[in-house]
Amino acid sequence: MMMIASLMKSWTIWMKIGVILFGVFLLSWLGPDEIGLTDLLISLREGEETGNQLMLAVFLLVSLNTVLALFHYIGALLLGDEIAARLNRPWLKIIIPLIVIPLDYIVINAYYSLTYSFSSYALLLLLAILLLQAYEKDRLKPIIKTIICSQLIFGIEWLNEIPSLSQYGFGQGSISKELTDIAVQIDSSNL
Repeated sequence: MMMIASLMKSWTIWMKIGVILFGVFLLSWLGPDEIGLTDLLISLREGEETGNQLMLAVFLLVSLNTVLALFHYIGALLLGDEIAARLNRPWLKIIIPLIVIPLDYIVINAYYSLTYSFSSYALLLLLAILLLQAYEKDRLKPIIKTIICSQLIFGIEWLNEIPSLSQYGFGQGSISKELTDIAVQIDSSNL
């Protein structure tokens, strides 16, 4: 019980919780409207579809989702690292992100009107992150973990925008669904 009280007094623990919460509420300041994605989607919906506009929209969405997800994942990873080290329980490095990240998705979906799906993309990313945690053996500094995590998120995020992967649970977010529908529509009109 004394250890938990000391954890609650640690400013570094609260800083990592702050990173996670910042990621949850960042969408209020940095969302599809703010980066021009909504306007681009409207023009794509109105039949002004071009491959260039579609690629720009997909890139904007992937970049936005990468920035937003980075705070959730890196915050959960670093929180798990610190709590595991302080309590001398290495298994918490894996358990804490496994609990915190799905909770992030629940909070985001409850707070915002957009759908952020905890589907195949999130499960694949969570698995990759957990493997990183399990096999890194405390050799990676937080900055290196952040770089690796951002590359994993950016790479796996693209899978959400591939129409043929929708049947496997990718691209279930509201904007991703819309973009994959537009991509299929553009592809069928070019045949």
